[in-house]
Amino acid sequence: MRWIGKVVNDMMMLLSRFNSFDTPNPQAVTQKRTLGRQSNRHDEKNNRRHGAAVVEIALCLPVLLLVTLLFIEFTNLLFLRQSLKVASYEGIRVAIKQSTDLSDVMDVCATILDSRQVNEYEISVEPEDFSTLPRGELTTVTIEVDKAENQLFGLLLGTSDTVVVQSFGLKE
Repeated sequence: MRWIGKVVNDMMMLLSRFNSFDTPNPQAVTQKRTLGRQSNRHDEKNNRRHGAAVVEIALCLPVLLLVTLLFIEFTNLLFLRQSLKVASYEGIRVAIKQSTDLSDVMDVCATILDSRQVNEYEISVEPEDFSTLPRGELTTVTIEVDKAENQLFGLLLGTSDTVVVQSFGLKE
């Protein structure tokens, strides 16, 4: 509890010092006028420091901006990939049911992709006539997207121009 009182006293002392800076001191004003030439040197030194800060900002700002844009682009690509995974997973859940057809699967996938604003996608289901498949047969939903159509800035250049996601399921 004693330390709280000490902290409060220290803060009050600091506040009183700051308040004393607001009132002009006549001795300080006359002292600054008499120094004349030395104060000009001090101003030149501050100007040089200010110029160095401007150069540092001019050099660092483009790099920081590029890193920020790359980060945004990378997270957008992760969001795109996750959206494709969710859509293909929901599509395979519909496809493995006994009473569904191809249009049901396409509708579910398209609804999810459209809600997440994915552009230029292609949905395929193998086998195409999966409604007559016997129980236990493998069904695949594949979603393919053009990466260039879904980038914000076009900064990420990779080996492939498309993102492909597949989900597998056994017919119920």
